[in-house]
Amino acid sequence: MAVVEIVRRKAAIAGFVTDAITGLAISNAVVKITAKNLEREAGPDGFFYFPDLRAGTYTLTVSAPVLGSRYGVVKITGVSVQNAVDGRPIFNTKASVRLPPTRVSGTVTRSSDGQPLVKAAVRVLGGEAKCLTDQNGKYVLTGLYAGTPTVQASAADRATSAKKVTLAAGQETVADFSLA
Repeated sequence: MAVVEIVRRKAAIAGFVTDAITGLAISNAVVKITAKNLEREAGPDGFFYFPDLRAGTYTLTVSAPVLGSRYGVVKITGVSVQNAVDGRPIFNTKASVRLPPTRVSGTVTRSSDGQPLVKAAVRVLGGEAKCLTDQNGKYVLTGLYAGTPTVQASAADRATSAKKVTLAAGQETVADFSLA
């Protein structure tokens, strides 16, 4: 006859992994407690937790390896686990993390007078990332892969301009354009 044992566990560190720009959940992000060699994967809503940890201070390393180089790696120090008088864990909100996406941003202006070009098209050649500039000629392309893609800017009645940029995982690269 099988014996069923009920085990009650306490979540000691819990949080959410989200995109630092959009605030959207990053599912399948990997959260590690370095010193303990423990690892958890965030669920579809970005939620993760580590149960039954002793009171103390921990360092977390958070990444999104399934998304390649679209996000950087974040290290969070000083995540503490404490127990209240009744033995329940006191949650430390420092465990939630906003992963920085790999992105390129800048301004598109007219070369004749330096004025911003509104609704200029900016895109990464050979990829799907594209957007239009805002009323100040500014743009942001986010969630890109690290590497050296060519970014192109164009506008009606203007010459197209393209430049190769170097994108590092989780970093923002600035690429401004001046269209003749």
